[in-house]
Amino acid sequence: MRHPNAQSDSMREASLSGFHLIDTIDAAVVPSTLSEKFVALSYVWGGQAQQPSATSPWPKVVQDAVTATKALSFRYLWVGRHCIPKGDKHNQISRMDLIYR
Repeated sequence: MRHPNAQSDSMREASLSGFHLIDTIDAAVVPSTLSEKFVALSYVWGGQAQQPSATSPWPKVVQDAVTATKALSFRYLWVGRHCIPKGDKHNQISRMDLIYR
């Protein structure tokens, strides 16, 4: 039985237009929906550890998360710093409950 306060997938997707994920196979940020299965990384943005390396477009913490995502047999990874479009930051931050669900 569905929880009475649960939203349908289409309602969740519509409430997060502009949602993106990192495709760990193609090493690219791609448009997606909340119905896609993904791993989410939460960390504090900033600092030296957040700089891309010479061999990857991602900082070390994201490279490690990509490795873990693949090891867990997932293709997609959500990392706020890389997946939230600059113009949509407020909207998506206010809907983190849907992302981390």
